[in-house]
Amino acid sequence: MSKIIISVILFFTSFILLSFKLDFGSLEPWDEAWYADISRNVVRGDILILKSNGSPYIDHPPLGFWIEGLVFKLLGESDYSARLSSVIFSSLTISLIFLFGCKISDWKTGLMATVILFTCRWFLLRARTGNLESLLIFLQSLSIYLSWDTKRLKNIYLSWFILSISLLSKTFVSLFLLPLMIYNTVVFNKNNNLSAKNIRNIILLFVLPVGIWYAFNIAVFGKWFVEQNIFTVALREGDTNGLTLSNINSTLLLLRSVIHRWYKPLLLSYLFSFLLFLKNLNIRRVLVYFTFMFIPYIISSKTKSWHIIPATVPIALLVSCFLSQFAKKFANYSQLVHFALLGSILIIATVSFKEYIPEAYGKNSTPSDQKIIGDLIKYLPGPVYLHAYNNLEPTVIYYSERYVIVLNSSQDSSGIKMKRPYTYITDNNNIDMQDCKLITSIENVKVIHCTEQRN
Repeated sequence: MSKIIISVILFFTSFILLSFKLDFGSLEPWDEAWYADISRNVVRGDILILKSNGSPYIDHPPLGFWIEGLVFKLLGESDYSARLSSVIFSSLTISLIFLFGCKISDWKTGLMATVILFTCRWFLLRARTGNLESLLIFLQSLSIYLSWDTKRLKNIYLSWFILSISLLSKTFVSLFLLPLMIYNTVVFNKNNNLSAKNIRNIILLFVLPVGIWYAFNIAVFGKWFVEQNIFTVALREGDTNGLTLSNINSTLLLLRSVIHRWYKPLLLSYLFSFLLFLKNLNIRRVLVYFTFMFIPYIISSKTKSWHIIPATVPIALLVSCFLSQFAKKFANYSQLVHFALLGSILIIATVSFKEYIPEAYGKNSTPSDQKIIGDLIKYLPGPVYLHAYNNLEPTVIYYSERYVIVLNSSQDSSGIKMKRPYTYITDNNNIDMQDCKLITSIENVKVIHCTEQRN
């Protein structure tokens, strides 16, 4: 069976597993519902300047929202549609990493990498949500794969273009792949002698796609865009404390959560790859791949679990490549050791997947409190005022399809003039209910509709 056929089978298998019960559970605050609202607004015309709740959204570039908006356009707006693009790109990454392992070593390496990646805890969980990581991971992996030991100039061109496109999916993390991309291009140049024109084309293909979007937004929003998108979000408010012991310990704890049972195999593979296989060119490059992907997370005290998910691809490749090289040490029994290691990987993966089932597939079809509130206020006349935090804002906005006036949770509502009729969502128990009707009360949150002005 050819590698391409196996990769296609892996794609459809992954797609089936990841899309099972995909519409169960309402969209989560914040990101799922927030991104769905932005994507819906793309369909309604806010294409170049993204918007959420009537205001410009500049935290992340537009590619993920354009794609989710396209799914909405084709299939209609639903929780399933909001999550579908993540499932597609995660399945493509699973298929791609098999081919990646085959390119680096052989099909057994590819299969081990596939199994490891699919059962990295946060990769699996995030693949079933309407977020941006799945698109980012696929584009990053594809750019590296295309440039790795290629003999075609068009693959080099395409890899740099795709790396630029990955910068249009989520902040600046893809820039940490530049050392490996440059190295792969230098390896290509040794056998193909890139001309000055070729190098110029590579630079243009990398700079133009992302450069045009950033130039447009800087021209429209000026200093605010630079501060919010680049400094606050991409650079996490400039919080780069360096390789401090505190940052390293914190990030390693997060990494352990992200990859769960693959944490110890990763540490052993990383250490022994340096000790035993550093002379192997592919091992060296995978080590560089993982190391540079991990740098931005260990130099920041604001790293979160989901930030580390893109590192799961080089982690899966590193562990599988180390195991393959280790098996080759047993010259006469290489195949037997290979299959023993593959069997061990499958056992660990099966145990891990069973542990994740409640978290990944345990949601029921009952709508969330936020969705219930959003559906209830959708057609009520007058403005909507939200004066309760409780993670209500993005989900109420998305499900109600309304502009919501968000009041400061610490603000005294008695001094706020609300033009009747209006809907008031609050966790304040001391409310003047004259000419007002309690629509619903969920936990400590009340939804109140107040009619026309009193006589």
